[in-house]
Amino acid sequence: MKYIIHPGYSKTATTTLQNNLIGKHSQILSLGRPWTDNTLAFVQQIKKHEGTDFSIERVKSALEKISIRRESGYRVAVISDETLHIDQSKVGLYADRLKTLFPNGEILLTIRNQVDAIESIYMDSGRILKNLPKPYNRRHVEIDAWLEWCWEHWDNSYFGLVDYHKYVEMYQKKFGLERVHILLFEDFVNNPDEYIEKLSNIFGIDSNEAKKCFFEKHDNLQDSTRSVNYLKFREYFFSGVDFRNIIPFGATLQQILESYIKMGKTAKKIKLSDKWQGRLKNKYKDGNIQLVNECGLELRKYGYPL
Repeated sequence: MKYIIHPGYSKTATTTLQNNLIGKHSQILSLGRPWTDNTLAFVQQIKKHEGTDFSIERVKSALEKISIRRESGYRVAVISDETLHIDQSKVGLYADRLKTLFPNGEILLTIRNQVDAIESIYMDSGRILKNLPKPYNRRHVEIDAWLEWCWEHWDNSYFGLVDYHKYVEMYQKKFGLERVHILLFEDFVNNPDEYIEKLSNIFGIDSNEAKKCFFEKHDNLQDSTRSVNYLKFREYFFSGVDFRNIIPFGATLQQILESYIKMGKTAKKIKLSDKWQGRLKNKYKDGNIQLVNECGLELRKYGYPL
């Protein structure tokens, strides 16, 4: 059986791919997202801390619990999880572990114009502080503050993560040049039939069934304008206040309010200033030029920094 490792990137239709192809196509066995108890346990074992909690034996044991039957009709097993490629300090570590598990495995990277990707990731998660103690958790972060922090912490932020060439080169060294595949998010948006044909060829699956799985499916859409404005309002006037604990029926009112704000129109896309676009394009252009020359990617067609 063929094994494909799809570590993302985020905001490149990964959720749509996981929910509407990997999770539904009859010839694909999912080893990652969409989660089951067994696939979640398997990926969690892959991401255990080195030297203390990680054990390759426990990873293999978790993998054995996922049914891999030759007679099932599966042509490919796919481990898709963008969190495998979300922490720069661990990307190479996870790649080594996956190489040990799947020595003949192949890598699929889905990439997006860096400027567009940064604008999208800010609207999706960059504008909100996460996984922090109260009252800082869920606070709103203005775009310029977020951009400056990412720039100053390049090696530990999303900015460094989307410097694609260095990661493509890393995967090629570990898995082999011919085993690393790259697809463009922009092709998915503008030429979905051609994109699905390429994807089906990489997976080795029936493309007609794949197209039926994908038809008019778009998951993980951006928050509504109401949601964005509400978060800003809370930050400025009621920072750290949990209404559920201070007013009668607070939890019920909070649920009603959250349902209301989610129903609004999708928030207007943030556009980076000319200054920031210039800084980022200068930073990414050399790596992108190498991708064009080495991998034949049509990055100029979609305005990638070159």
